[in-house]
Amino acid sequence: MLTPKTDGQQSAEQEDDAENEALIADKILKREEETPYLQGELVATYEGQEAIDRAAVIINAHDPEQGSLRIAMFDITNHRLINCLEKAAAKGTTIYLVTDKAQFNGATQAVKDSYANLLRQPTVYAAAASGRITGTVGRMHTKLFITRYTALMGGGNWTKWGEVYNWELMVELAGIRALKMLNDRFQRVWNGCTTSGISPDGVISDLMGQLPTLSE
Repeated sequence: MLTPKTDGQQSAEQEDDAENEALIADKILKREEETPYLQGELVATYEGQEAIDRAAVIINAHDPEQGSLRIAMFDITNHRLINCLEKAAAKGTTIYLVTDKAQFNGATQAVKDSYANLLRQPTVYAAAASGRITGTVGRMHTKLFITRYTALMGGGNWTKWGEVYNWELMVELAGIRALKMLNDRFQRVWNGCTTSGISPDGVISDLMGQLPTLSE
C-alpha cells in the first residue's frame, strides 16, 4: 500500500525540483554563452552604414577554407563592398552572386565598369534573375548575404543610398537551422527559372540556367 506523503516530504521534493531546474537553466545558459549558435538566433540588427560595415567585416575576415560567399542582392553598387569581394576572390574564395536582371541591364556604364574586375575573377560565379515566373515583369528583390557561419538579410541593398541616405534594416542570423533555411532560399533563386549566368565580360546569357551547382 502506498503511504501518502507528508507536507514536509512534498515541500522538500519541491525544493529539490526547483534546485534541479535552476542547475539545468544555469548549464543551458553557460552552453549558449560558449556556443551561442547551436540552432539559430538573431545576432544583431543593423541600419544603413552599420549593415554595410558588418558585411565588409564578414567578407574581409573570410578565408577560402571557410566555404563560399553567397549573395542575392537586388542592387549592388557600393564600391567598398565590391572591392571587398574582389579581395576575397583574389584569395581564392568562391563567390556566388545573383542580382536583378533589369537592374543590371539598366545600370550606367560606370557601374558596369566597377563590376568588371570582380566578374573576371575565376572563383566568381555571377547571375541575374527576374521574378519567380517566366514571362512576367517580376524582379529579383531578395537581399541576402550568407556564409557557412552567419547571414545578413532584410531590406537594405548594397548601395551608397542604402549606406548613407535611406532608412534600411538588416538583421544578422546564425545557427545551423537558420542558415540551412536561408541557404535553401538562396538555392531557389540561383536555380530559378528566370536566372541566367553573367559572363566575365558582363553579358547576361540568353540561355536560362547554365550555372554551376552550388558547392563549398
